[in-house]
Amino acid sequence: MFLTADEFKQTAKVRPYRDVPVPELREDAIIRVRCFTALDKDQYDAAFWSMDETTGKPRYTAAGARARLLVLTCENADGSRMFTEADVADLMAFRADVADRVFDAAQTVCGLRADLEALKNVFGAARSGALPSA
Repeated sequence: MFLTADEFKQTAKVRPYRDVPVPELREDAIIRVRCFTALDKDQYDAAFWSMDETTGKPRYTAAGARARLLVLTCENADGSRMFTEADVADLMAFRADVADRVFDAAQTVCGLRADLEALKNVFGAARSGALPSA
């Protein structure tokens, strides 16, 4: 059965989450990761692109991918964001085993499981300068 616009808008507001145990930080520690919004996804995607000042071509870098996803998806018990953009540098220095576990859960809950071939194509196009211009 097809949804109406109102039904879609109501049901699409419900964002799934996953509670991730992080016993390395404290025995009973849990971090909640919630699916981000469409606007958050746009911001996440745009964060990896910049203009190369030398060539004038778009440049893609995945530096900070884990940290940026954690900023957009980790929440406190009250549902507020756990981190802000100001925390990206600190999160980039965080221990990789814990960051990877939380990052993997965030990817899953946000539906970001890109396959290796798709990533190779993006990286290859970025390196060659063959990315489409907007």
